[in-house]
Amino acid sequence: MRDTIALVKEKRPGITFGLYTSGLVNGSTSMDVIDRLGKGGIGLSCGEVSLLGGDPVSYLNVTEGVDGSASTVEKNAFGNVCAFIGMASEKGFPITAALADGPGNRSGKDLAKSLGALSTQTYQLPVDEITICL
Repeated sequence: MRDTIALVKEKRPGITFGLYTSGLVNGSTSMDVIDRLGKGGIGLSCGEVSLLGGDPVSYLNVTEGVDGSASTVEKNAFGNVCAFIGMASEKGFPITAALADGPGNRSGKDLAKSLGALSTQTYQLPVDEITICL
């Protein structure tokens, strides 16, 4: 990916590349991942992280399975997402926090800004891949 980004930037210097991520990176490896994203790494300009809500309950309400089980969501997921946004901000990597429209949205915007996100983006649920890519 780094070579492709470098090639495109060489031919078209104004084009930027970003990433959309869940932010579910173990806290101890977050800094390493963030270092690899920016100018010294693969050359991404920004990122959008799925914060989804302003508290663990709002987060789990969005991420739990259709049948109501949250088995695919690890126990510390919300904390890891928050840590990822905070660490990216500390490293100067611009982050937009993706939020789910609903009860946790207002508190999610406040939390995102306090963690250092430059902006927020609210999505109606359910979100499909086509909505995210547009």
